[in-house]
Amino acid sequence: MFKKNEQVQVVEWEKVAAQRLKNKFANIEEIRFLEKYNYNHLAGFVAVNVEVITSNGIDTIDVDLPVPENEDYGIGSYGGPIKIEVGKTIKKINVIYSDQSEEEI
Repeated sequence: MFKKNEQVQVVEWEKVAAQRLKNKFANIEEIRFLEKYNYNHLAGFVAVNVEVITSNGIDTIDVDLPVPENEDYGIGSYGGPIKIEVGKTIKKINVIYSDQSEEEI
């Protein structure tokens, strides 16, 4: 979907977003960045759907990239309220980025 140099930038944004999610929500086991992106050229960002797997199930949320500096902005859900428990995930979690690379953070 992205050119090679664009994909590198997108994955860097996803790494920031993954850390933000880990610091915002509790009990995360895995984060998966989906390959479908929505572009908003006027606002200057792209949005991606992210599956967040917790001990209580899976929630799909929408994340704006690049991640805004304001920690309370840029993470939301179009399908209703986010069901993930607010808190912080302390343990290491697996992250799968849109280029299918993986890492533990």
